[in-house]
Amino acid sequence: MPMPFVPVERTKRLLFKRVLYPILSLIDVFTIILGKAQPRVPFMVKGDPPTTYYNFKIKPDQLEAFRAYINLPEHLPLTPLKCIADESEDYLLTLNVYHVSGIATGVRAEWSTYVTDHLGIRRYMVLEARSSKTSFDAASFVTKATLVEHDKHDNTLTSIVESEQEKLFRIDCDLSSLEQGPYLTIAGEWIEANDYIYWRNGICDRTFYEAGMANSRVKNVPNDSITIDDQTHWAPFIETKPKHTLVFEEPMEFILVPWRNLDEMKS
Repeated sequence: MPMPFVPVERTKRLLFKRVLYPILSLIDVFTIILGKAQPRVPFMVKGDPPTTYYNFKIKPDQLEAFRAYINLPEHLPLTPLKCIADESEDYLLTLNVYHVSGIATGVRAEWSTYVTDHLGIRRYMVLEARSSKTSFDAASFVTKATLVEHDKHDNTLTSIVESEQEKLFRIDCDLSSLEQGPYLTIAGEWIEANDYIYWRNGICDRTFYEAGMANSRVKNVPNDSITIDDQTHWAPFIETKPKHTLVFEEPMEFILVPWRNLDEMKS
């Protein structure tokens, strides 16, 4: 039978914890300044309203035009990917909309596609980032506040994202269709793609996530339960309805290492 934890032992350990870890944090400050360690910051995604990924297939006859339009670095070529296990790979454009706190706050939306890195591993590539509040990003230092809304009223989830020239993307999802729907298994390669999130200038963020992403409770809203009005510059390249609309039911916590490869990039 295990021995009960003696109160005095608890107190000693509590004091040791409160002294030791602030000292270690101060050491981290100086090692980060000297370039000997990487900063690690919390990035917490709320669960209500749910994080949503709108994954659109790129039209086959628009693939080369899309490739030319986004003009990615040669060492990060466009690649097909599957998001759900046991489905086919496709060239995709993903709109991810979510509420966040931590290094960034408010509602964020990112239009992303997928690339292959120098190791042949599929990765995220952020093409356009929007935020309801001014925040930092790797591409332009600052994401200026624009119109980004992501709200749930009754059983309707609505996302509105302002894009270039103030053109709007709006989608309304009837979530009542999810009540009997099955939970889906996320493809391992899509989870792995989240490890390094690239921006168009070649800088990438490193992310570490917990079970909220790797073992998520996620469902797909069927296309007959959504309506879309897409006036953005992305509309000509993608199908009018998403391949899937993935709704994550629970919050997710990440540790983010921003600009992870900055020290390795050539000037």
